[in-house]
Amino acid sequence: SSGINAEYGDQAIFSSPKFPLTGSVCNLEFWYHMAGPHVGQLSVYVNHSYGDEEVFKKQGPQSNLWNQASIPVGSHRNVNISFIGTIGVSFQGDMAIDDVKLTNCKPTGTCTDEEFICSTGNTSCTDARKVCDFVSDCTDNSDETNCKGLCSFEVDYCGWQNGSNPLQLARVQSSRYGHPNYDHTTMKNGGWFLALDAGKGKAGDKASIIYPQIAQATKGKCYFSLWYHIEGKDVGTINVYANDGSSDKNVWTMSADSELAGMKVVSFIGRVSSIAVTIEVVKGNGNQVIS
Repeated sequence: SSGINAEYGDQAIFSSPKFPLTGSVCNLEFWYHMAGPHVGQLSVYVNHSYGDEEVFKKQGPQSNLWNQASIPVGSHRNVNISFIGTIGVSFQGDMAIDDVKLTNCKPTGTCTDEEFICSTGNTSCTDARKVCDFVSDCTDNSDETNCKGLCSFEVDYCGWQNGSNPLQLARVQSSRYGHPNYDHTTMKNGGWFLALDAGKGKAGDKASIIYPQIAQATKGKCYFSLWYHIEGKDVGTINVYANDGSSDKNVWTMSADSELAGMKVVSFIGRVSSIAVTIEVVKGNGNQVIS
């Protein structure tokens, strides 16, 4: 990729063919060269049935030498690899890749990193997004055990902590509100959920809850999900951030400028060395509740 005859932010994308199934020890190897004072960014994504996972990123000059990268790919369905080169601020920068190869990618099992097998009983591959979703899909309940951050807010915050923002997301009982007048866990009036009170604060004020860092590596099937309820015009925005130990990455956002919405969102996080999750609500000018 060369910066000549290109503009800042332009991208070149080079992708592999799609493979129906890869094995658990599948590995990507390649050499890359990035030189020049204004060379941009090189990213590598593993794209599969359950999401697009960024597995490599380098920005700026890299010693004006050929460097080798070796990246675990793992087991996925319908997977391909994408190299994305992004142009820097001027033409003074070039990047190149060479000797790309995938090794040990022969399937080693019937299920992938994004799938789950019950400990007993049903041994078919189950979508991992059904794990830790408050619904038991296994007769032994093994899909609903050892769940980090799982919380219905019926009793307490389950380890979630309010952030240091002007506003807070408070545990409230649904019987206090006209909408929603029931929670998603029990589907009854009187159930509990978190809400930002529209009567407090001003537009732009924030409230957040944080699940503290889980200092262990996740698997390729790591997801985050929540149910949200929005009603009214210009009520505000919900953001979900995942922090892998380096910086917050916005993995989902919803602006509350629509009619009634009570929906589930599932955000792919993938394989990271550690993880902390923040749910942030930004207050708008409306006078309805975000929960």
